[in-house]
Amino acid sequence: QGDWSSDVCSSDLSCRDTISTTVIKDTLIYPLANDKNICADSNVVIGSGLFVNNYTYQWSNNTNVTVLNQPSVTVQPMVNSNYSVIITDTISKCKFYDTLKVIVNPSPLLNINSQSICTGQSATLSVSGGDSYSWSPATGLNTNTGNTVSANPTVTTNYTVVGTSLSSGCKSDTTITVTVNPKPNASFTIPPSQCLTGKIGRA
Repeated sequence: QGDWSSDVCSSDLSCRDTISTTVIKDTLIYPLANDKNICADSNVVIGSGLFVNNYTYQWSNNTNVTVLNQPSVTVQPMVNSNYSVIITDTISKCKFYDTLKVIVNPSPLLNINSQSICTGQSATLSVSGGDSYSWSPATGLNTNTGNTVSANPTVTTNYTVVGTSLSSGCKSDTTITVTVNPKPNASFTIPPSQCLTGKIGRA
């Protein structure tokens, strides 16, 4: 970095000239770093976050170009997407290019069905689609973890189960309703005893 000059001469040294130039060191901030992993329906911040007055930032997502004069942006892609940025120093006119990929990991798709029981009975609740599970509330459950639990609520209760993918860490939840139906209240009415009245005659 600095001012440089060079003498240019003809072969017989009869003509001479000096060429001067200024070399500017590239001091642009590298903003993006490594690829990002997110879960579906999540967002992530990309960029350095450090704003420099004489820098401009041009961000692009695949084929859709958007000029956002910010050092970092929040993105929420639905599918794997490539992001790139061009940073320009408006004083030196130097440019820096960087790119990264945002990888979108799917959340577990949980499968479970609601159930109905009678008062005093238990329901077996089973869920699939994730690797680990947690249940709430714990009321009436024999355990609050695992893909299968036994529920014995005294009233109709909504249970929420959260499933987690161990490979990506992504989570999703769903709700199951255990409907508690009262037992029939059987009652019997016995009519009062009735006696036969009348005279008993003799033959």
